[in-house]
Parts: sequence; structure tokens; C-alpha cells
Amino acid sequence: MTTTETPPAPPPGHQRRRRLTVWALIVVATLIAITSGLNTWVEREALNTDSWVEASSEVLESPEVQLALAEYVVDQLYANVDVSGELKELLPEDFSGLAGPISAALRQPATEAVEKLLASEQIQDTWATVNRAAHETLVRILEDETRGGLSTADGTVSLDLSTLVTDVGTQIGIPSSALDKIPDDVGTITLVQSDQLATAQTAVKAIKVMSYLLFALVVALYALAIYTAVGFRRATVRNIGSALIVAGIVLLVVRSVVGRDILSRIDDDTNRAAFDVIWLTATQLLGVIAWSGIAYGIGLMAWAVVSGPTRAAKAIRRFVAPAFNSPAPAVWGVAAVVLLLLVAWSPGTAFRNALTGLCFAALFGAGIELLRRQTAAEFPEVSFATASRGIAGRVRAGWNRISTRGADSNATGGAGAPIDVEQLSALADLHDRGGLTDAEFEAAKARILGSPS
Repeated sequence: MTTTETPPAPPPGHQRRRRLTVWALIVVATLIAITSGLNTWVEREALNTDSWVEASSEVLESPEVQLALAEYVVDQLYANVDVSGELKELLPEDFSGLAGPISAALRQPATEAVEKLLASEQIQDTWATVNRAAHETLVRILEDETRGGLSTADGTVSLDLSTLVTDVGTQIGIPSSALDKIPDDVGTITLVQSDQLATAQTAVKAIKVMSYLLFALVVALYALAIYTAVGFRRATVRNIGSALIVAGIVLLVVRSVVGRDILSRIDDDTNRAAFDVIWLTATQLLGVIAWSGIAYGIGLMAWAVVSGPTRAAKAIRRFVAPAFNSPAPAVWGVAAVVLLLLVAWSPGTAFRNALTGLCFAALFGAGIELLRRQTAAEFPEVSFATASRGIAGRVRAGWNRISTRGADSNATGGAGAPIDVEQLSALADLHDRGGLTDAEFEAAKARILGSPS
């Protein structure tokens, strides 16, 4: 006869060092996760032309941005064309003195005209085209590509709004001869200067390299923490979930603090309102990444709690046991449908990338399988059939209690003996578990209720 010996527990000092190691892995992985979130935002928002065009088009639809851009265009016109002098030449000599007041009075209508122009579908399409061309040029330069004869020697990328300036001048009656004298760089917003090119190209190369590396490193460190946490893995999963929540909150705080800092340096109220819209739109993906981290963290913590030893967790597992104790193909079929619905919904960034999507699917599947095995071990007899019988039994027991009380009240004028509800509930639960046959259950219930069996 052989005996199985329980392996000796590790010394307290060894277990303490192991816990410290696990916490160190979680902290390092979380810091890298924050960096990875910022890196992903830059790559998918700032370096992706389609995302850039979509965001810039959304920005232009904002009234605050339309007003700020309209004022900029009109300011550029008035700064480069002597509007008062041009009007003076157009007016009769007796009214030439009104050129100055008329010029000033035309400023507000011109701004309103540009606002309406910016809201038109034609300008919206032009804006998207201009932004796409500028961004494609920007990305090619930052990635140090020279397709199509593009040279990175000057390294200047601009957003050309000069057409809007000349259109406004035409609308308020400025002669084309005067508009032709406007310098070519008027209304041009420079995105990148040549002296910034080397630094920007280095940063872009680093972002490209780190895009997948950082994410893989985060997953590897969290996995190593779980592997190392022998004896407290469920608690480690819970701690990783809380760490992801913290990482998401940090990204939201960074988004808010940086935006407020830049906003505090803008004096003009119109430009402040426009920048607020631009910043919120440009960092929308960063917000999605942050909330995704929070949601994934909550999911991990929920799994750790549900799989835990508490009475509430056991009650939840017993409640879901009929579903998880179903045949494995049925369980995995439902899980696959849920996963496909999540992919179709795409609530977070994990579903927009093949690598992160596969990682999420693996975690989702692992959670389902572990919970399925746990419920099968704890409640092997529970199924939809036993659950339905249990519900029916409780309904019958409740109805019997009500009807018995009514009968006792009619027989004794309401002075019947009290019913032991706890004993009846325990009896019903024993019957639901298969410990009593229907006949035994009815006989025992009759004895408790005081009626003949």
C-alpha cells in the first residue's frame, strides 16, 4: 500500500519573495501597457491617413472650428490685401471716405460667409481631399520614402487654404488683380518644418517597431506573473485586472491634463473653443483605448471573483451551472456566437487588430473553459432539467403553503399552528437534489404541515 505525501509548503520567506516578484512583473507590465496605449494611439490616429481624414472631417463639421477657421481666413485676407484701398478705388470720389468704415463693416459678413462656405458639402469634400494629400505627403516624408519623385530635402508639409482666402476676397468685391498679388504662402498652415524632420523620422521608426513589440511584452509579462504565482494565481488575475483599470485611468488623466495644459496657453476664446473640439476628436481613439483597458480589467476581476471561494461566488456558479454543464459543443457554440457578436460590435481596440483580437479570443476561451470545469466539478448533478424541476418544486411548495394557510384559516378561524417555512425549504432543496422521491417528499411535507400523509 502506497501513501501519497503532501509536498512540503515553501518557507514563508520564499513565498514572500515570490509575491514580490509577481507584483514587480505586474507593475512593469502595467507601465509598459500605458506606453503601448500611447504608442498605439499615435500610430493608428496620427500616422493613419484614413483615420486622419475622418478625424479632420469630423473636426470641420464643428461650429467652433468653422468659426475659428473663418476668422483665420478673413484675417489672412485683410492682412495681405488693402481692402479699404481697393474699395476706395471702386467707390465714387464723393463716397471714397466711406471705404474705411465699409471695409470694417464687411469683416463680420465675410466671416459669416466663410462659415457657411465651410459648412457646405463642396468645401467639406475639398477639405478632406486637401487633408488626405497633405497627410499622405507627411507620412511618406516621416517614413523616409521618396516615391513619385518626392524629396525630403526641404521636409516641409503644409495644409493649403489659400483658395479659401481668394474666394472670400472675390465674394466681398476685391478685384482679381489685387487678389493675384497675395503671396503664395498666405493661408498655408505648415505641419512639419525641415529642421524637425530628423527627429520626427526617428520617432516614427521607433513607433513602428514598438507597435507590436510593446503589446507582446505586456502579454508576456502578465502571463509570466500568473505562471510564477503558484498558490495564488486567481488573486494574481484579479490584481492584473485592477492594474489594467489603473492603466486606463492614467491614460484618461494624461488625455485630460495635456489638453488642459495646451488650452491654458491659448488666449483667444474662439481658438480655445476650436482647440477643445480638435483635441477631443484627435484623442478619441486614446479614450477608446483607455476605456477598453478599464473594461478588460473589470472582466478579469469579475472572473476572479466569480471563480473564488466566497458564498456569493458559489451561488453564482450554481446559478450558471446548468448552462456550463451542457455538452461541450453547445457551450463552445454559444461562446463562439458571443465572441462573433463582440467582433461585429467592436467596442474596443482589441477587435480592430488581428494580434490583439486573437489574444482577446484566447483569454475569452480560457475563462470559459476554466469556469466550465469548475462548475462541472462542484455541481456535476445540476442541469437544465434539474433546475427546471427545482423551480417547479419551489412553485408547488409555495402554492401548497398558501393553500394550506387558507385551509387552516377557514378551519380554525385564522388560529392555525404556524408553519415551519425553513424546514419546508430544506425539504424542497433535498427533493430537488434527488435525495427524496416524489412520494417521500409529499409524505414528509404533509407531516410538517400537520395534515394526514
